[in-house]
Amino acid sequence: MLAAERHDRLVNLLRDKEFLAIDEACTAVGASPATIRRDFGELVAQGRVERLRGGITRPRRDALAMVPFAAREMHCAAEKSAIARLAAGLLAPGDAVFVDGGTSTLHLASHLGAVPARVITNSLRLAAAIGATTYASPVEVHCTGGYLLARGGLLIGPQARAGIAAYHARWAFLSVGGVGPDGVFNTDELVQDVEREMIAHADRVVVLADHTKIGARSLCRVCDMARVHELITDAAAEPAVIDAIRRAGVAVRVA
Repeated sequence: MLAAERHDRLVNLLRDKEFLAIDEACTAVGASPATIRRDFGELVAQGRVERLRGGITRPRRDALAMVPFAAREMHCAAEKSAIARLAAGLLAPGDAVFVDGGTSTLHLASHLGAVPARVITNSLRLAAAIGATTYASPVEVHCTGGYLLARGGLLIGPQARAGIAAYHARWAFLSVGGVGPDGVFNTDELVQDVEREMIAHADRVVVLADHTKIGARSLCRVCDMARVHELITDAAAEPAVIDAIRRAGVAVRVA
């Protein structure tokens, strides 16, 4: 059986069940455990399945985007904090950085420290968090205008894009709905438009994504990987997807 045929067969097996174990997959397609593990990795990289310990399941990562912000903020909180700490360490004195709104980028507020950076953001949550933690810090915060997307505390729309276009930044730090070798994804068209504006006016683009976002796809495609310079993730990220992202020319840092 050709690899493509095995892949289709494995995906079809998941239509009627929640989980497909390695040994069950071996029996179903007549392949060795090593081959099945390789197939599982390729399917994860394609975004067709999710990896679980001992097997795979149907992709359900977009469901997290529908969870209230406060609940999403608690999901993988330790990993997101470590990722944000590594991202904050990239900043040099005087750097300007675009930061979009998301649960990963929100953790930057507690890691900016004493670096005199300038943060340009459309996230009211991030602006408030920085204001609450940097009373003795030289960090500057610039907010865009725009329409308030209340569920995420984000400023969006034409005024937000115009506010971003008025600046140039060395960095753009993006929190995303999914990322893989075929591009960066998010869940909302208006959020996507703001992220694209940040990408267009920054020297370097850094994606902050915990392991649940690696290999995932969301409704809207923000950009291809040619526009991304670095990805920061955690050690639980799927190795096959990370390798594919590196082959796409993106530097990967593991927090």
